Amino acid sequence: MMTRLTFAVATCFLPEILLMNEWIMAGDAGFLSKAQHRVQSFVERANKLVLASHNLEICRRWCNKAVWLERGEIKGQGDIESILAAYSAETGAA
Repeated sequence: MMTRLTFAVATCFLPEILLMNEWIMAGDAGFLSKAQHRVQSFVERANKLVLASHNLEICRRWCNKAVWLERGEIKGQGDIESILAAYSAETGAA
């Protein structure tokens, strides 16, 4: 319930910049579907989404640029596919 409330408060207005961590992935299937649809509508309206995640598919779906941080240092930055390819090659992530 707290996740739903937090998400509702964070997205009840159209913020210029929406900061999100992986908490978007918490909750039941119905909530996840609604939350992902809501975030997609922000992205489609060209608002700015800053997403901290290890979920490469969510990053690929919602982001067009990436900054790869490792221990507080920028390891890479650029278009999403280039950064995800470099990250996957180094870490073995799929």
